[in-house]
Order: sequence, then structure tokens, then C-alpha cells
Amino acid sequence: MMVNIALEVLIGSIPLFGDIFDIAWKANRRNYRLMMRHLHQPRQHTWKDYAFLLSLLAAVLVILATPIVVLLLIILWIAHRM
Repeated sequence: MMVNIALEVLIGSIPLFGDIFDIAWKANRRNYRLMMRHLHQPRQHTWKDYAFLLSLLAAVLVILATPIVVLLLIILWIAHRM
């Protein structure tokens, strides 16, 4: 599901080609079909599912922490130049 949305965002941001891609690629419809298939064929969660969620959480935390770290580095660099 994340791949569907990521593809739509990344390729959809390209001018003109992205608009054409958005018309053909319906991420929400694909995700709906995936969800319905999962609901009709439930399975036990494995360690791979939890590893994926953990890596997704780590990626989000890195994305959120990056601007703060960069800002601190800039402040330290300015402080040392004075």
C-alpha cells in the first residue's frame, strides 16, 4: 500500500507526465482491493510484518529528526565562527 502511494506521489509530481500517470494509476483503488483481499484471506502476522513496521517507523523518525540535526549543526558552526 505504501508503494502504491509513494509511486503516485513521486511520479505524479513530474509535470505533464505525472498528470497522465495519475489518470492511469489509481493508488486508492489498488489499496482498496488489497485491503479487501486481506480481509477475505486473513493470515497470521510474521516477524517480517513487524520488521517492516519497525523500519517504517525508523524512517519516519529519521525524516523528522533530520531538519533538527541540520539546524543544530548550523547553529554550532555559527557559534564557532564567532
